[in-house]
Amino acid sequence: MAKKYLRDNPLIDYTVIVIGAAMMGIGIGVFLVDARVVPGGVSGLAMAFHYLSGNTIPVGVLIWIMNIPLFIWGLKELGKEFGL
Repeated sequence: MAKKYLRDNPLIDYTVIVIGAAMMGIGIGVFLVDARVVPGGVSGLAMAFHYLSGNTIPVGVLIWIMNIPLFIWGLKELGKEFGL
């Protein structure tokens, strides 16, 4: 019964996604930016551009900007229902 509830309840999925995103944001903001460690992916590119710009463009803004084309691509490939 509990497994079926966990599988069919989207609120739990969204809650776990929000917790994971918050942990990732805290990890980037607290540890990686201060230590000047550049990971892979969009966050790593954003941090590299942040350092190349002389720390003038915030990392979070760059991550949002770089994720917009990926989100649009995902909508095209996976459909609007997936994006919602």
